[in-house]
Amino acid sequence: MLRHRKRYNQTLSRPIILINNQLTEVKLIDIWLQRLSYIAQFGLFLLTIGTIYFTVIPLYQKALLDEAIAKQEVKLKETNEILERTYERLRTYIVNSFVSYAGMKCTGLIDSSDILPNKTEKPNTKKMLNEDNLFEIDIPTCLINAAHNFSSLQYLQPDDRVTLEEKIHTLTLSGELSSLKQQVITEYEEVPNQAAKNFSELKPPDGFQKRMLEILEKLQSPEDFDRSIYIATIDSERLRIRASYQKKILELINTLRISKLAKEEN
Repeated sequence: MLRHRKRYNQTLSRPIILINNQLTEVKLIDIWLQRLSYIAQFGLFLLTIGTIYFTVIPLYQKALLDEAIAKQEVKLKETNEILERTYERLRTYIVNSFVSYAGMKCTGLIDSSDILPNKTEKPNTKKMLNEDNLFEIDIPTCLINAAHNFSSLQYLQPDDRVTLEEKIHTLTLSGELSSLKQQVITEYEEVPNQAAKNFSELKPPDGFQKRMLEILEKLQSPEDFDRSIYIATIDSERLRIRASYQKKILELINTLRISKLAKEEN
């Protein structure tokens, strides 16, 4: 009997032990699941922080940088426009100054001793206007020397400098300057012959020469006064030819002006 009871008790205790073991295992599983949940949440937190640090913050910084760059680009564009307008005014001033300088230099209006050929003495700036040293000036050489000596041209942009040099090169090689000079020299030297043949066709002196003749008329004999009129008329005609020649040369030199940027002309 005792043996049977003992066996019965053992039989009853086995399921209880199994249940307890199963409950213990379930609790352990719940504990580990809870721990894994905490770990997963912490990992998710780290992942979120990493995502913010490596994606959101750089994107925000990039947006700020793009905005700053855009503002600087606007300022840079405005500055470039101001610089471009300033350069255009500077270029116009430099080229106009060069054209004026070359025009006066190559027409004898200012000292041209550095471009007169075979001259060892500096010409007297008080010489009479009817002297023909104007025709000794080699205009093409004068233009090239003027461009070389005019230091302000170095402030032009390379394209504009090349454009100006090409204009000078084209003008000096066109033959127009030499042809005009030869034509005027022939006309200038022909004035005495023209006066001898048809003196009445020449325009009488005016201005200062006319006033001087009015004074000489009272001081000279009729023969001497007629001679003075003859000489003054020839000088007046030659002065007119010189002035016309200078004007035409200045007009040709004025074609060197640059009205637009070289890149716009192209």
